[in-house]
Amino acid sequence: MVILGTQYAGEMKKGLFSLMHYLMPKREILSLHSGCNMGKSENVALFFGLSGMGKTTLSTDNNRELIGDDEHCWRDNGVTNIEGGCFAKCINLSKEIEPDIWNTIKFGTVLENVVFDEHTRDVDFCDKSVTENTRAAYPIEFIPNARIPCVGLVRRTSFCWLVMLSEFCLRLASSLWPRPCIISSVGIRRLSF
Repeated sequence: MVILGTQYAGEMKKGLFSLMHYLMPKREILSLHSGCNMGKSENVALFFGLSGMGKTTLSTDNNRELIGDDEHCWRDNGVTNIEGGCFAKCINLSKEIEPDIWNTIKFGTVLENVVFDEHTRDVDFCDKSVTENTRAAYPIEFIPNARIPCVGLVRRTSFCWLVMLSEFCLRLASSLWPRPCIISSVGIRRLSF
């Protein structure tokens, strides 16, 4: 795969992910656009959703081991991270709200589409004059509770679909879900599994 003429690291990331969508099913492996973490009792949680819906935030839970924040392969015996790192949105990033992701901003992290002061090199994470799609790409080892190797055995799995709530989504979820469920529009909150 060759990608030319881009200034966006996400092109390479998504290009490889497209390749995985092609190759993995031929090996009876499902490639997933999901965040993933594992609890102390080895229960795996998968978070599905579009960019900006909270996969990185929810998978980077300091009470659980991070397997990965965005791209995984799932087979009969487990879930595997296929990236080896994270690609977190960092618009409005603050130490108070997302300390784990904030602490990854150090040597070895690539910041993309961010605005910074040319003299002090301080990044203004609230400035969206370039785009709201600001990113921090960092090795998974920068998260203290990352599971290395990034593999989780599938004994018990929880699935979380992260959606922008609308009346349509609520009707759709209530018609597809086999038992009553709670859907909240209060925003991203840490979940217990």
